[in-house]
Amino acid sequence: MDLSSEEDVSDRVETIRGELAAYETPLDARPWLLVGTKIDSVPDRAQAEAELARVAASYGVDTCLISAVTGDGLRQLLGKLFELVVDDGSPDHTGELLDEMAPIVDLVSDFVTSHRLDQPVEQRLRQVVLTIIHLEQSREP
Repeated sequence: MDLSSEEDVSDRVETIRGELAAYETPLDARPWLLVGTKIDSVPDRAQAEAELARVAASYGVDTCLISAVTGDGLRQLLGKLFELVVDDGSPDHTGELLDEMAPIVDLVSDFVTSHRLDQPVEQRLRQVVLTIIHLEQSREP
C-alpha cells in the first residue's frame, strides 16, 4: 500500500481484497499481510504506521513498512513473508535462512538504491532473492 497516497488506506485495501475474491479460485482466503510502501516519503511516519496498523487489525493481519529507496524494512518483510509461507507445520528455519540471506538482501537493496532502478528491474531483483530463499527453504535437511 503506497503510504504517500492521500487515498484512504481502508478503501484501497477493501478494493484489492474484493478483486482477489472475484477470481475463479478465490485468492482472498490465502494468508497475507499489509505492506506499507514509500515510508521514506511520508511526512508523518507515526501517523501512517498507526493508520496501517488500524486497517490491518480490522482484517486480523500483520503489517510491515518498507522503502525501496532506502531499503528500510526489507529484511523484516522477508521474515514476515517466510512466516506466511512456512507456516505449514514443518520445522521453522526462517531465522537461520534470513541470517544466511542477509548479505544478498543488503546487496540487492544497496544496488537498487544506488542505481535508482526502475520498478520492473527492482521487482525482478527482489523476486530473485525470494526465489533463492524459497528454494533454500524447500531443500531437504
